[in-house]
Amino acid sequence: MGGIILIGIVASLFLSKPLLEVLLSPLAPPKNGLHHIVIQREWVQNSEGKSVEFILPSHAKAIFPLENGVTSPTPDIFILEPGATLAIETPRKPFILTTPLEGFLTQLKVSFFCGAILTSPLWLWICMRFLLPALHQKEIRLLLPFCVLSLLFISAGVLFAFKVTLPLVSVFFRQLGEGLGENIWALSHCLDFVLCLFAAHALAFECFAFLFLLVHKRILTHQRLKGGRRYVIVAIFIAAAIFTPPDVLSQLLLAFPLIVLYEGVIFYASYRKPMQNREQLNI
Repeated sequence: MGGIILIGIVASLFLSKPLLEVLLSPLAPPKNGLHHIVIQREWVQNSEGKSVEFILPSHAKAIFPLENGVTSPTPDIFILEPGATLAIETPRKPFILTTPLEGFLTQLKVSFFCGAILTSPLWLWICMRFLLPALHQKEIRLLLPFCVLSLLFISAGVLFAFKVTLPLVSVFFRQLGEGLGENIWALSHCLDFVLCLFAAHALAFECFAFLFLLVHKRILTHQRLKGGRRYVIVAIFIAAAIFTPPDVLSQLLLAFPLIVLYEGVIFYASYRKPMQNREQLNI
């Protein structure tokens, strides 16, 4: 099992840049039909006593007309005479690196996270093959549907965080920070923020998969769920405050869908009650 996860981590390391772009895409500035690009201008000056060849970086553009002492044999190569200056423009990156190792460590963190997640069907299957022989047939019939339900709820939690929570939180904090300074966010901090919200949503949604299982096995009843509604709502807000970053918006965006899920559990429990009565009458 460890070898499978290691292979996934190594494979993800080669794809860490596109994976990182996908994970951080919800934090990008909203386009609203327009593509916003911040351009920064740089000057390259030849301080040597001889001509120097300069290769234009990718995504950069030279500003024409060229100054005296600068020639361009090809669109990407420029020859600068001693003392000559070349002005270039490049689109600014959406995130910054604040330490020398930040870029490498961030890619390593992405590879660990994605490698473990993408290989999870394989190592979960190995774990199931190890556990199933020790279980009774009744326990197997209970375990397999719970695993499927857990996978669906965890996926729904991560998808909700990716599509709803992160974009709204990003817009909120960008607008909040506009009057205080320029929104230039550190790459590693943004990744930690995204992974924290993913984990919080996945864990919270998974709890309701467990509740559905308890209702299905008639361990929890409709009356008990309905009677404990107010306490559960308070517990949801407390848990959302603990597992989300320290802002009210993230807490609300996690708490509201959990409340809706709890109401869904109550509805399912009310649906199971007449079914139980019919089964008892048939007996």
